[in-house]
Amino acid sequence: MHEPLSSHQLFVFATLARHLHMGKAARELQVTASALSHSLRTLEKHLGCSLFERGNGAMKLTPIGAELLPETEAVLLQIQALRDRTREAPTRVQSTLRIAASPTACHYLLPNVLREFVGSFPTLRITMDPCSVSEAVDRVQRGEVDFAVCTEPEQATGLTLIPIGREELRFLVPPAHPWTHRNQARDIQSQALIAPDRLSDTHKLISEHFRKEKLELHPLIETSSEEAIKQFVRLGIGIGILPEWTARTEIEEGSLCSISLGRKRLTRTWVVFHPRQHRLTLAESLFADLCRSVARELMGNTGEKSVA
Repeated sequence: MHEPLSSHQLFVFATLARHLHMGKAARELQVTASALSHSLRTLEKHLGCSLFERGNGAMKLTPIGAELLPETEAVLLQIQALRDRTREAPTRVQSTLRIAASPTACHYLLPNVLREFVGSFPTLRITMDPCSVSEAVDRVQRGEVDFAVCTEPEQATGLTLIPIGREELRFLVPPAHPWTHRNQARDIQSQALIAPDRLSDTHKLISEHFRKEKLELHPLIETSSEEAIKQFVRLGIGIGILPEWTARTEIEEGSLCSISLGRKRLTRTWVVFHPRQHRLTLAESLFADLCRSVARELMGNTGEKSVA
């Protein structure tokens, strides 16, 4: 069964078709050209065809792209009509959507989700609280929030887990680092390591992974900020370990390179979860679907411009 297309992907296609210029379309959509290019590649991969011909900085629709454009615009008009009807609804069963999410989800995932979600439920109030995975579980179980968005928890008693994506954690190094050359020996313990904060779920996962390889890590710097880790690596202070998708822009720009952690890959699943006895409202169902769509778009293209 094919992954369903999101309205955001269709809107990206229609916007690009109108401008036929990556930079102008990116400015209208308020995203980077790199992120827009990634969205287009994901859409073309889902459709199994090229929508645009690119060359010498110019773009034009392919024959199949020109054929699909009117249908895409018609679908977008129907979606807008549905949104207009929800705005006109006199009452709402749900007035607030309460979300607990990991800091990574708050920074990289949920902005794209909520940008589309609020178009369908513009009067719904949203609260979003950053917290650890264990804190998210506690808050959902106590009924303090409706949803949590984070990596899969070890304990999920009384919860319904909805998988939304899968990520791989990898080394991040500067482009000139010796490890970027294939078959280069890697002495991990000789490297200055920039790692996630010691109390974080990510740090615990990384430590356990290398412990199984009989390696004990001693980071030079620990921080809870993925952006700080990437900046330290770009400055040549050390090497980092992060989920690859959180550094996709830098990898595509060429300012960072992604390298596997070794013979065994380190992956983990992202989930949305809620109390098992809770029946989802229309708004909550749409939120979960958007989380899945956006997460798979962001995480699904691992390995590109990386070193195995």
